[in-house]
Amino acid sequence: MKTKADNIGRVEIPETVKANGEEYRPWLRRYFAKRTSNRTDVPDRVQEVLVRFLGRRKTTPIRVSKAYLRRTADSVLSRAAKNQLPCVNVSAVDPETLDTALGQLRDEDDGAMVDHDRVLDALPPASRAALLMNCVDGKTHKQIGAELGLSSSQVKRLIWKARERIKRLQSDHPDEAIHDRKQDRRGRPKTVASIATVTLLLSSMGYLLQKTQTVSITTKPGEYRCETLEEGSRICLNTDSQVRYQFTATARNVEILRGEVSFVVQKDRRPFDVLSGSLLVHDVSTAFDIYRKRNSTLVTVIDGRIKVVAPVNIYSRFKFHHAWGMQNEWEVAPEFRRFQRVVFDESTGKLQPEPALGEHRLSQLLAWQRGRIDLNGRTLRDALQELSRYWPDSRFECPPSLEHFAVGGDIEVKNLEGFLEALELEFDIHYTRAVVGGKTVITLLPPLKHDSHSRK
Repeated sequence: MKTKADNIGRVEIPETVKANGEEYRPWLRRYFAKRTSNRTDVPDRVQEVLVRFLGRRKTTPIRVSKAYLRRTADSVLSRAAKNQLPCVNVSAVDPETLDTALGQLRDEDDGAMVDHDRVLDALPPASRAALLMNCVDGKTHKQIGAELGLSSSQVKRLIWKARERIKRLQSDHPDEAIHDRKQDRRGRPKTVASIATVTLLLSSMGYLLQKTQTVSITTKPGEYRCETLEEGSRICLNTDSQVRYQFTATARNVEILRGEVSFVVQKDRRPFDVLSGSLLVHDVSTAFDIYRKRNSTLVTVIDGRIKVVAPVNIYSRFKFHHAWGMQNEWEVAPEFRRFQRVVFDESTGKLQPEPALGEHRLSQLLAWQRGRIDLNGRTLRDALQELSRYWPDSRFECPPSLEHFAVGGDIEVKNLEGFLEALELEFDIHYTRAVVGGKTVITLLPPLKHDSHSRK
């Protein structure tokens, strides 16, 4: 019975030829096993060589020899190498070997890591992110697609584009340590497109990620707390806030998941970066406050200077989450100084400066760190909005006539009753309580007209 391979090119292959080809299958297995890192690819490589052999467009019997099969096998390996970028199984890397290799890489060239950073920076953002997620995180195409909002086929295409771009970069820079000079069996030099240094970089990223522990700090509604981190920086969380941070040998990264957080950063050789939504803050020598709202982030410089990047692209976010260096991001980032404020709108993607604060206004902004709310110069609507952050189980109803009513003084964040009593005594503003849907609804009532006349 004839097979499909027998009819390639409509040429009938003699049975003796097919038999001789099968005779070399064990030898081909051993040949590929020594030259293929993934043993599961060996059967496919062997079959491809035999199919090529059987598919030759010749009408005369072909003399089978190891030399002919070896040339075909080398061609298969060469094509596979050109179409594949080795990804790294970090769990299989010997830590001592990796640490030694990274040490040698840094000793030989202090700028090596930056050069590799630039190689990856040259990739399109989407392709670069898909490649790193696949090679470093070990995520499948489906998992990457779910995170990036793409189909599996689109992810495959992006990874392929990244590989092709790296190959072009390698061919454009033959003097850099990206190509390995090797020799064939006849002693003739040949250039093999190797990405050993880039692979080492990806290995180091994944390895450092495994060694990094992420720590979370959370405050409940109505709670606030301050802590000193292990490297000396002080962090304060306002009510209903959450952060997570990871400190490595090369980076100090903090992400604000919700709420308001202030920082007093300890000087250190490692950079201190904070991510809030799509906004990234880089400490220069400073203290600052970040308030992440539903669709925006407000940054206030308390002291010193900061740099801000927004919106953050996929690659920068990837490097942040893996505690990798962010040097390139800060070269052209705008800088802000003491008392200056900037707000980033997630919906529009715009970064806009806000009016600068004075000493008193800054102290008022940070009153929550003392457990108080400073109401001087604020309206009743502002006061109720601030109280709502600490009393999430209560809802305030304020008539329009009282929204711009000026209030003053400062109160404890947990003393809601004292605030309501002060409104009655000082401004004759009464209130009622009712429980609706599990929440306490506090309705403020404007002063009665006859009461206001009698007070006059």
